[in-house]
Amino acid sequence: MTALQNDVFLRALLREPVPYTPIWMMRQAGRYLPEYCETRRRAGNFMGLCTNPQLATEVTLQPLERFPLDAAILFSDILTIPDAMGLGLYFTDGEGPRFERPLREEWAIRDLTAPDPNVHLRYVMDAVAEIRRALHGSVPLIGFGSGCLYRAHAIHALERAGRNWHMAYTSSSLAGIQAAVAAGLGLSILSEMSIQAEHRVLTAKDGFAPIERTEVALVAAPEARPATLRLADRLAEYCESVQAKAA
Repeated sequence: MTALQNDVFLRALLREPVPYTPIWMMRQAGRYLPEYCETRRRAGNFMGLCTNPQLATEVTLQPLERFPLDAAILFSDILTIPDAMGLGLYFTDGEGPRFERPLREEWAIRDLTAPDPNVHLRYVMDAVAEIRRALHGSVPLIGFGSGCLYRAHAIHALERAGRNWHMAYTSSSLAGIQAAVAAGLGLSILSEMSIQAEHRVLTAKDGFAPIERTEVALVAAPEARPATLRLADRLAEYCESVQAKAA
């Protein structure tokens, strides 16, 4: 593996001293760059750009060629995930993203399956590998994951207890998190039903502050379809049953 030449961004994440505040930008690759517009024109459309590892690599690197940034940001889109689940993502000029097969009925929700990243999102994996090769250790590569309320609560609890911490492992898979905890890679917040036999539950006796109570709300649009409301009812019943067991 090529040694990282500029690790200011990673050192800042670890709360280590850095010579300056690292710089990266949201929408780092975008329409403000003429070269980005040209690459997108060659791609034909936005999804053509996201699903082509070579072009995704090209636009990821374009901002770094203009500015002294401290990280590259993977060019992709969160909606590629529902597209990989079979919803058929496309973009309409002047309107934004649309789905060919939106979820309108309860059976359609039940029929959804989790995509295999190495199959249905292979182009993202290939783009990551190609970008890392192209960076050749110059700067780190950022890939944004979804926000996690439980993670925020865990970090807050650790900081209240005066404990140093760093992010050891992330995964969108519950099985991945469970395996990482069992292997001793770090701590995580898991629901009672997700705790496995090889996990050890930490309490205040172990020097950890209690986790803040989390309130969950289900919100539906006034014009929500019956299938959506039935799904909300099922989720509410499930949450109430879990709460009753924990009481």
